[in-house]
Amino acid sequence: MAIHYQKLFTKDVGLLNGNLQIIACAGSGKTDFISERVAFQLKEKVARPDEIVAFTFTEKAAEELKFRIRKKIKELIGKQPDICDMHIGTIHGFAFNLLKEFIPKYRSYDVLDEVSRLAFISSIRYDINIEHLKNSLLTRFTRPYNRNTENWAITRFIRDADIIREESLPVKVAVTSSFTDAFDIYLEKLEERKFLDFSSIMRIAADVLESDKTVLKNVQSRYKFFTVDEYQDVNPIQEKLIQLISGKKNVCVVGDDDQSIYQWRGADISNIMSFTKRYPKVRIHNLETNRRSHDKIILSAKEFIKLNSTRLKKNIQHTDLKNEPGDLYKIIFDKQEEEIEWIKKKIKSLIGKAFNDTGSERQIQYSDIAILFRSISNEAQPYIDVLSDPQDPVPLIYSGVGGLFDTVEVSGIIEIFEYICECDRDIDYSDQFLTNVLRQLIPIFSLKTKNVIREIKVLRDWARNQKRLSLQNLYLKLLSIVGMDKPDLHDPNDDVLLYNLGRLSQAISDFENSREYLTFRDIKSFIWFIRLHAENSYDSGNTNEKATLVNAVQIMTMHGTKGLGFPVIFMPSHFRREPFRDFGATFLDMKKVNLTRYLNQTDDERRLFYVAMTRAKKFLFLTTADYKIDGQRRSHHISLFDEVPDKYFITSPKPDPTKRKPCKKLGISSEIMFPTSYSELSYYLNCGYDYKLRFLHGFNPGIVPQLGFGRQIHNIINLLHNEFNATTRIPDKKKIDEVIDAHFYLRYASKQISDSLKIHARKSIEKYVKMWKTDFSLAIKTERPFELEFNNALISGSIDLLKRDSVDESILEVIDFKTGKPNSDLAEKYDLQIQLYTIAAREALGLNTKKALVHYLDDEKNQRVEVITSTYAMKNASEQIGFAIGGITTASFKRDARRNQVCKNCDFCDICPKRSGFKA
Repeated sequence: MAIHYQKLFTKDVGLLNGNLQIIACAGSGKTDFISERVAFQLKEKVARPDEIVAFTFTEKAAEELKFRIRKKIKELIGKQPDICDMHIGTIHGFAFNLLKEFIPKYRSYDVLDEVSRLAFISSIRYDINIEHLKNSLLTRFTRPYNRNTENWAITRFIRDADIIREESLPVKVAVTSSFTDAFDIYLEKLEERKFLDFSSIMRIAADVLESDKTVLKNVQSRYKFFTVDEYQDVNPIQEKLIQLISGKKNVCVVGDDDQSIYQWRGADISNIMSFTKRYPKVRIHNLETNRRSHDKIILSAKEFIKLNSTRLKKNIQHTDLKNEPGDLYKIIFDKQEEEIEWIKKKIKSLIGKAFNDTGSERQIQYSDIAILFRSISNEAQPYIDVLSDPQDPVPLIYSGVGGLFDTVEVSGIIEIFEYICECDRDIDYSDQFLTNVLRQLIPIFSLKTKNVIREIKVLRDWARNQKRLSLQNLYLKLLSIVGMDKPDLHDPNDDVLLYNLGRLSQAISDFENSREYLTFRDIKSFIWFIRLHAENSYDSGNTNEKATLVNAVQIMTMHGTKGLGFPVIFMPSHFRREPFRDFGATFLDMKKVNLTRYLNQTDDERRLFYVAMTRAKKFLFLTTADYKIDGQRRSHHISLFDEVPDKYFITSPKPDPTKRKPCKKLGISSEIMFPTSYSELSYYLNCGYDYKLRFLHGFNPGIVPQLGFGRQIHNIINLLHNEFNATTRIPDKKKIDEVIDAHFYLRYASKQISDSLKIHARKSIEKYVKMWKTDFSLAIKTERPFELEFNNALISGSIDLLKRDSVDESILEVIDFKTGKPNSDLAEKYDLQIQLYTIAAREALGLNTKKALVHYLDDEKNQRVEVITSTYAMKNASEQIGFAIGGITTASFKRDARRNQVCKNCDFCDICPKRSGFKA
């Protein structure tokens, strides 16, 4: 339910500028406060949209904030055409945009997230001499139990490399030359392959702002008002960036010290604790009412977190949402088997029961339930085994990829990969080996073993003969062989199976995208990447925002719940371990650097437990057992479990005293909006089932060598226009060559293919400059971003070129560049895209555009084709876009095999049931 602060901001306009600290307890509606504050800044003309920056912890949080701000603006102002000029996103996203603007070479770089960086480092393991790194650690530290030494060494290397950059430390704080040599090589390889990781983005951006006063002045004069969400989790380099871009003026920080749970990643809680001392003239405003959870959840969590030694002053309150008897259980079972069975029965009993969600009743579904563990890899498996028992299963999915490789379908596919590449010398990869693997998959895929063995052998020979192998294509072909293309595996009840297989596709992409190309030998490298790194390190990966679209219970880490809420939360098996009293294995000299705040203290564990508890909206079940499944007795002497007050819970496994009312209504909030782009929508218009496989389940297509060619052409044209804006000179051949040589880069192309495409690009761009040189003086903006509200979607995009007409300069033209040729099969799709961009220019940007053109950048004609923008044509375009949005939001993902051309060119033809009229 939205919270309104209009009276507050109307009465106290001073809250709209200056430095402000918002202390926001869990579930207190901070997003509503932030969004309404931004809307009032615009309404009262305190700020323009392009002066506003809002930093969020995740991209998902950024999207939610965008939607809320737009809704508030609509209520207060009506319409604000240039609203997309606000920067709302992560701080590393802002820093990357800054680098791309002021250091153009970074426009062709790609960003490695935590998972893909692990894959990248595994690809340079010999360059950084992983053996040397391992040995230098083993001379000073004992390898953790049940941890392979390579993953141990690499994760320690990653952590220490980040610390050096984020804490602004000299590399000489490292004890060994093995680290300093590897660190230098790592940075060189990032540069060589045109990658950036999050730490390098922020380090380089901070260095640029500190060293180049012109850039700093430009940035500070452009951006004037700043909001920093989740401020308690800001680390030193992020704080430095905030101070640099803001000059410590008009900074509004929003956070809660009780929810600081990332100290082990470098988050510095002292930032929020001492904000009023470090920034001038700070006002404080408290948001103390938790509107997410029912009363007993809030009261129990409040009493629990008060045990922490140092906290900001706050008085956490609840609303009139009342818990019923049986909503909260806190039970110590004798045996873990009993605990798990109780959880399973409780889940089953709640499915289909009524839940009052923001004022309207709906039924509880599996996707409303989350089971939270501190570590999935260390704690979750006994629970997963029982819950997913084929005889009486509870559908489960994993928020990261932790646990994914233990599922029957994924582990079976990995074993077939092992068979194909004969991964281990001491294993006999015979027909019997394959038969044993397939026997496990029969209940899932309904296989005929003899036929499948024969086809897998053919696939193995095909893969061995590929000069350049797409591991993703190999995977899709293998899925086809085991029966993925059968219609009975594409029923909505199989969403969990498809989701897991899609997540494996993503893991393959993480591996494949970090390498320039693969051969048959790299299948074995992928297997070892899974064994050494993925199985141990994907556990704490980010929560998948598409996971909630699958009707299954989510298995999550406590850390992964940040910003989320669920009607039902289970917290099993939670006993606090001894706080980490030392830093563990490290390459750093701890005598030269003080990193005690990275250590896990009792208060940190309590904050994590508090965050997990406050994710619950109505039902909260805390359980544990004296004896684990293996018969070991648990130690209770440091249990957080005992600190949670019993008085709010039922403390024995007695039956639920409240009779739960069944409900048939499937609730979908009318306020739900989803972020998208024309590219995503076009996949739906092509085939709804393609969209489902690609964006809901996460399947990825194979990589082609030409990938990124269009992006490079667009980038170079934009750079040439920027050059003209700076010099007012039309780029000559020398300048074109200079820009192409400096910036043209195709990550996955061989030198031969890259050189050929580079020649093609040069011809196209030279012809463009020669034929359309008037564009340079008539251009208003290249790569003009927009965000268009359309029904319940927010469509983002970028108009390649906005310009005045060469004859009548009062006429504005929208131009989109394409690297293909006219009259292709894609012409209709291009027309719809430019029509949508014309709608965006008019409605989202407030521009009076009269012409829309598709510019085909082929090196022969380089021609520009006008697209019809009549009232009828635009109405038809709107209807097509509306059809796609409506289909996606109502989960209608149909396919029609009669469209043979569509199926022929589909990335997922191998795994899709080829039957006319099939409905997903």
